[in-house]
Order: sequence, then C-alpha cells, then structure tokens
Amino acid sequence: IDEEKKQLCSTITGRIVEIQPTRAFFRDNGELGFVTNVKLKNREGVRVVTLWGEKVKEIQGFKPGDMVELYNVELKQRNNETSFHLNKKGVIKKV
Repeated sequence: IDEEKKQLCSTITGRIVEIQPTRAFFRDNGELGFVTNVKLKNREGVRVVTLWGEKVKEIQGFKPGDMVELYNVELKQRNNETSFHLNKKGVIKKV
C-alpha cells in the first residue's frame, strides 16, 4: 500500500518561469474542477507547484518573470517524492 503523507509548508518564494495551461476535471462528487502547474525558480532550483480551484483563476493575474510568495503550501510525500500544492487555504502574493 502506497501511503501519502501531507503537511503544510509555510512559504515558497520564487520567480514565475511558466504557467502551464489549465486542465478541467470532474471531482468524485461530479463537480467541475480546475488545476494548473506553475514553475517557480529560486535559489533552491525550479519547483513545480500544482494550483487547484480558485487559485487557478488567481494565478492568471500573474505572468512569467513575476516574483511571488505562496503561503500555506501543502507538501505531499509519495513514493519518496515531494509535490507542492496550493488549494483554497493557500495565498498568492506578488513581491
């Protein structure tokens, strides 16, 4: 059994390298949802952050080259890999 562990990371700061196209999907309850990936570059390298729901709309107000801070980023550990997610609890701020 592959267990997924979740925890909150306070902040990720970086320069937007790329905002990937938005993808639509149906949730288990039948509702339509939206997701996109954003690549951020900082001194630690390039990180891909997955944005969900309203955060997908919010990121459309930004463009590559903008410096941003993402608050309340959720880290998910699976198969010894870490992924970063920003959902309704998260905040996007231009710096």
